Amino acid sequence: MNWVSPLVVALLAGGFSSSGGAQERGADRTERSTQSRGPSDWHLYLSTGLSYARRAADGGRRTDFHRIPMLARLSKRQFRISASMPYLIVNGPAAIIGDDDSDGDGEALADGKETRKGFGDVNIVGRYRIPEQELGGVELELMGRVKLPTASRRNNLGTGEVDFALGAELSREIGMLKPFVSGQYRINGDSPAREFRNTVATSVGSGVRLTRRARATLAWDYSQSRIKGRAGSHMLDGGLSTRLRRGLTLTGDAAIGLSKNAPDLRVGATLTKQAF
Repeated sequence: MNWVSPLVVALLAGGFSSSGGAQERGADRTERSTQSRGPSDWHLYLSTGLSYARRAADGGRRTDFHRIPMLARLSKRQFRISASMPYLIVNGPAAIIGDDDSDGDGEALADGKETRKGFGDVNIVGRYRIPEQELGGVELELMGRVKLPTASRRNNLGTGEVDFALGAELSREIGMLKPFVSGQYRINGDSPAREFRNTVATSVGSGVRLTRRARATLAWDYSQSRIKGRAGSHMLDGGLSTRLRRGLTLTGDAAIGLSKNAPDLRVGATLTKQAF
């Protein structure tokens, strides 16, 4: 089968959030190798960790973002559904208006509070993977997501609105490499104080199988800003995931900003346990 047609379909459909993209892809690939092969088995994964990001506003005032992610994911063969919510500690003037730190509003000062804490938004994500055997060696994963506004709008930890997203990722195994391209279209809810435009995001890169237990990922990520007239963010994102033992995966990632509106850097680590 010619793989150009699925590539065009994936680019038109859109794909995955660029936030921690390398981290998530590496963990997912590693987790698959720990699953039992029963066709009707459900698997539950629980994840937590810590991440840090830093960005400077136009006036040079820096904002530091600390996140403690909490995620639960159910999977059965090609289907996965997950729910996540982070705990946030923000020090600086920037407000959080996106799913991650790649789209912050440096003009908002959160009622003069330089340090804010609280739970972030809940994200519910469903994914369905079409295996390479059915597409002539190409793997296609479809995604749908809804963001529930549980973060405090008063403390500028979220927009207080519901968002939706649809997307896809296309990849192909070539020896030790697994290059991929993904995209996503986001329907962003408007807050009472500001109208947000709908946005697109994309990621291009490759996974690398280092050993039976370890995988690495390197990607270029682009995310359009929700704010009209503001340029999007470009980032270089890398991750490393290793299976410590059966059912336990450690994943780390790091990203550097390549554009003015991107975070200066982001680093994180996540521990994932297979509950059953």
